[in-house]
Amino acid sequence: MSATHSPSSPFNDQPTFINHLPAELLSIIFRLTVPVDIKFCFTIYHSRRILCSACSLWSAIVVSIPELWRFVVGFVDIPDYWRKAGNQIQLSRDLTFTLVLARCNTGSAHDLEGIHVQMMLAHAIPHFQRISYLSIDVHSSSSLPSIKEHFVRRMPRLKILKLQCDHDDGPYQKHNMLDDLINDLSVMPNSPPPEKFSCPHLTLMAVDGANFRYICQERPEWTNDLGWLSYITVSHFTNDVHRLDLNDVEEFLHKRSKIYSLKFVDVDFDYDADHLPIQSSIYIKDLELENLSGPLYVHFFHNHAQYDIDTLSIKNCRLDGRLVFPLTCHTLNLEGVHDNEHLYSLLRRWNSYTVSFRNCPGFNDAVLETVDENSTHISSVERFENIILIGCSNFSIQALKRMVELRNPTIEIDYTDLDWMGHVEGPELRSVVVHGYGSELSAADRQWFEDHLRKFVWD
Repeated sequence: MSATHSPSSPFNDQPTFINHLPAELLSIIFRLTVPVDIKFCFTIYHSRRILCSACSLWSAIVVSIPELWRFVVGFVDIPDYWRKAGNQIQLSRDLTFTLVLARCNTGSAHDLEGIHVQMMLAHAIPHFQRISYLSIDVHSSSSLPSIKEHFVRRMPRLKILKLQCDHDDGPYQKHNMLDDLINDLSVMPNSPPPEKFSCPHLTLMAVDGANFRYICQERPEWTNDLGWLSYITVSHFTNDVHRLDLNDVEEFLHKRSKIYSLKFVDVDFDYDADHLPIQSSIYIKDLELENLSGPLYVHFFHNHAQYDIDTLSIKNCRLDGRLVFPLTCHTLNLEGVHDNEHLYSLLRRWNSYTVSFRNCPGFNDAVLETVDENSTHISSVERFENIILIGCSNFSIQALKRMVELRNPTIEIDYTDLDWMGHVEGPELRSVVVHGYGSELSAADRQWFEDHLRKFVWD
């Protein structure tokens, strides 16, 4: 006899769909499905939009959860989006939040992006004390806010500040109407009273040249309380109307006890070749220089050459064969060195474990001769162990083999001798990695490299 079930049996119940779940359970599900990491900021933004567009109930639930609004996103190239950004800030209630003002279309500049940025920032200023991460990414430097003019409140929770642009067209453009709006919003009910700007917990600062010039030249009081600041990026500064001296830059950096990452991109500071800054005791772990003139980056690096930098990256900086300075670091990355530049001269006093050359037409047989242990170009390269070549094709396989052979001499070693390490003739080149040479390697050559190296890659 087959089993039967009463009408109240759960087997006869209709299936329950998600829209039949109670609001409390949906609230828990929404909290679990939305990422909470800043890396997924735009994913969070789109997830909220999808949930809110499902139905009025879901929208009401999402709006009622302040944790889902801790990532405020505003698009500077969409008209009237500043209103939505202001609403997002309000929905975060009293929680700490991240504010990201970015471009929806990065291909071209929007005529009103500067006004849109300042409108959104006006709504954020009364809540500065709650912001832990502030990022503004625009096309032109004139669209960025001025730290001096707009950062008028304490930001005790701010850890990351990014004010970035694609090119320098001068400092921000002042708008009286927007300044009035900022003043009006700053005196809103429940708004904290005005006070001097400070950000004592700032750890990362990536700013445009105009704001960096203000920091270095005027040395505002809040810069004396940046004990946690250890990641600094400065980009896009044209030294024409507004000038910044390298000595002022050095003085600001000198106040930092440790800098884990220092990056300069497309900046042009004043300097006097006859009066270089006094060599300082700044500890810099990773140094990256991009799109700097040859003399400028040489004079800058001259001031830090005596320190053991972990990683030094030089990208699209014009080299001058007459300017030679010591390079001591764990890893040296060179990119965009042209064939009419004297790359080998840069390596005359170079010393590191790993060196990489990326898209460098200037990497040729003369450079390979430079890194030979017995080269006449340099006295010795003691710690050279790994070389990585990406997108370089102006060197010959024969020259590469000669460099490997000279640095890894085949010698007989008596390992029973307790002092056998003292008989090794030279440092060992451990690995050679070549990507994008443009032609295949013969089987015989590949076997030769594999026999002479611990690691060899050619693709």
